[in-house]
Amino acid sequence: MANCKKTASMENFTLIFLILLPIIGFSQINNTDSNNMTNMQVNDVIKLYDDKGNEYSYSKKDYGEKILPDQIKKVWNNPDNLYSLIATSLADGFNKELIDAGQRLILIDKDTSRAYTAMGVIYLKSNQLDDAEQTLLKGIKVCSSKAYLKANLAKVYAAKGLTEKSYNTLWESIELDPNQDNAVIWIGAIHKEKGGREEYLRIMRKISEIPSSWRAQLWIARDNLDNKENEKAIKIYQAILPKVTNEPDAMMMISGDLGKHGLNSEVMTMIYPLYDLKKQDYRTGLNIVAACIDSKNKTIGFKVLNEIKALNRYDLTAYIAQLENLLNQIKE
Repeated sequence: MANCKKTASMENFTLIFLILLPIIGFSQINNTDSNNMTNMQVNDVIKLYDDKGNEYSYSKKDYGEKILPDQIKKVWNNPDNLYSLIATSLADGFNKELIDAGQRLILIDKDTSRAYTAMGVIYLKSNQLDDAEQTLLKGIKVCSSKAYLKANLAKVYAAKGLTEKSYNTLWESIELDPNQDNAVIWIGAIHKEKGGREEYLRIMRKISEIPSSWRAQLWIARDNLDNKENEKAIKIYQAILPKVTNEPDAMMMISGDLGKHGLNSEVMTMIYPLYDLKKQDYRTGLNIVAACIDSKNKTIGFKVLNEIKALNRYDLTAYIAQLENLLNQIKE
């Protein structure tokens, strides 16, 4: 089989704004390609695309037994690509199959926090909770960057039923880095379950008071938009945009939330002037294109879409074709 690249899937998209969804997951995941392989999983079928756009389909079982081991071997000595493969494979539902790869990453990765976090998550997903705890505790001891290690240790404690210890560890991780997506989402969910919207907003405001915080403000702004408090949300965005221009998730979430609520003018005046595909990736660009379609701005829509098209993302082909069709229907 020809070499392929591993990226996220965009199959079966209709015209929607891409927004950050509250899903608890791994830590930060690099976008580094792992051995030129594009992968997506649909109903336990993993599809691969090579660099010519050819598609190959495998059951999850066959992929795990026949393809994944070979991919691991090919990136065995490249820590960035090995980490990327581990992260995306965890997202695909693999765990015990990655134990050797995780142990290898600890040996070769200069980013020790990333390596220990990955190994801890592999053990956690494999339900080897004691191994996960010991790995993450060791990482916290030897690594200078501890926030993601603590956040994942909190998940281990939660899996062990140690609720108070889990919460305290989670809060410690947020104090170290208040912009961890999964940690902020998780603690928000805990408080929302405890006391509804007001309790949810209370913890988000508490996080937003940490000097380097911007992610909690995004969730407060989303709540404002959902409750038709548009001016409050826009003021939040104006305050934090200087901090988040180079944060892909933040720019995607702001543009998506504004577009979802029909604020296409704000997408074009607040987000488009700051947009840089190299810094913010394609998702913000797709939100800008969607805003252009809704606001009948054909010229800018095609300009942004053509930049994304030049990425040769075969998993985006069908969606890009839909957007091109909608742009062509705009009468100037």
